[in-house]
Amino acid sequence: MITIDYLPHARPIEYWRLTSHFLNGIKPENKKKIKINILATNDEPWLDYLDPDIAAQVIIFPYNGNYLAKANLASKDENPYSVKLDEDCFMNSHVWDYMIENIHILDDPDTLLISPLVSTNIPLVDQFIESYIEDVEVKEQLYSLFKNRYMPNNLWGVDYTSLNKHTVDAEKWDSEAYYKGVADINHYYRGIHPVRISVEAQLLLSEYVLNTMDKFLDKQEYSLKEFNRPYFTNNIFAFKTENWRKILELPNDGFDEVPLSEYKNAHNKKCYYIDNGFCVHPMYNTVFGYNPEFNIGMNNGLQKEIEIVNQFVQKIL
Repeated sequence: MITIDYLPHARPIEYWRLTSHFLNGIKPENKKKIKINILATNDEPWLDYLDPDIAAQVIIFPYNGNYLAKANLASKDENPYSVKLDEDCFMNSHVWDYMIENIHILDDPDTLLISPLVSTNIPLVDQFIESYIEDVEVKEQLYSLFKNRYMPNNLWGVDYTSLNKHTVDAEKWDSEAYYKGVADINHYYRGIHPVRISVEAQLLLSEYVLNTMDKFLDKQEYSLKEFNRPYFTNNIFAFKTENWRKILELPNDGFDEVPLSEYKNAHNKKCYYIDNGFCVHPMYNTVFGYNPEFNIGMNNGLQKEIEIVNQFVQKIL
């Protein structure tokens, strides 16, 4: 059995309407293989949106600082496989089916996780662009945004200026060279990529998916491909529940993104993404609000993300 741990916090119920729609659409035989823990902050009619054939429960947590409490509870689940699912990630039923049907890949002790191909994920954004975006001009625009993004000093207390040789000081965007530079940063906050601090790139990616909805919703030819990067932003992925427990034993900053990456690197674990397994993550909260010191973000960033998700809801539901 697989436990899908859905982690909503304070965003509107429309996010869950979209996610539950895709979960409701998976194959009947795969519904029998999953259980959903809705680890919520707000008391909403969560189960009203979910197919009753899917086993599910709702657990409400106090509002402030509850992420690790949710993760710790999820890691104690009796099922051998877990999927961590943030509230702002959306992938279609076909990708869900493929992930469920290939969960056995995680039985290899050298394998840590399986991830869909998430639109703004670090480190998979470049693979998403190459696999999903067919418009050459849009690709070039995105890579131009990455190349021309100045990498700041003292963001999250880290000096990222050494990465400018791969962005503003480079002749062209080269993701392979960029990640070699990230690996050389002597700090555990390596979850940095121009997309995370470029509101323009995030909006362009979401706009493109909204305008190519058939491709996003259609079943594709899927396969698993290994990736090896120094850091993984863990919006949505599958892994062994026992590994979640081990990861949460490591030092953390109130979240498990850093210890996940540190665990992967320390134990040389393999990670896989689902090629053509497209998933949308519209925006990072890094760009919620304008930060003049680093020229990052936009005013009313969260409201913009809500507008984008509502556009997906209108097109899909």
